[in-house]
Parts: sequence; C-alpha cells; structure tokens
Amino acid sequence: MDKLHQLTLSSQELETYHQQGYVRLGKVASQQEIEALCQRIDNIMLGQIRYDNMLMQLCPSAGKSDLSKKTREFKEVSLKYRKIQ
Repeated sequence: MDKLHQLTLSSQELETYHQQGYVRLGKVASQQEIEALCQRIDNIMLGQIRYDNMLMQLCPSAGKSDLSKKTREFKEVSLKYRKIQ
C-alpha cells in the first residue's frame, strides 16, 4: 500500500450518496492490499505493533471478562479482539 487511490465519484454516485447516505464503490483495493491490511491488524493484535492510546477490546468469548472492557492499552497476545480504534 505504497500509494493511495484517488477516488472520483460520478454525478450519479454522488446523487445516490446524498439520497441514501451511502454509495456502493465496488472493488477499491487489490487482493495484495487487503492481505497487507490483514497482516497489519494481526500484528497489532499480537502486540508486534503498538500505538499509544489505541482503544482495544477483547471479545468476551476469549474467556477473560476482566480484559473485555474497552481501554486504551494492549491487553494480551490474541487474535480475539472484537474492536480496535
């Protein structure tokens, strides 16, 4: 993901957005870009990449209710995070 894609909406797409509040964009990223995003979020969940003040919430199904509260800290190495902001 070395470069951002310049998105241009047609007048019809823009009208649809204004009427419905959304517009279907179709394919906006390549398979390689999607795989890179998946690897990045896995690295965040596994603690290999950390950001200060990132909100993280483990899924209660991880079996650790004390860690399932949303807080601004890395909780543990797990792929069972349900929310990351």
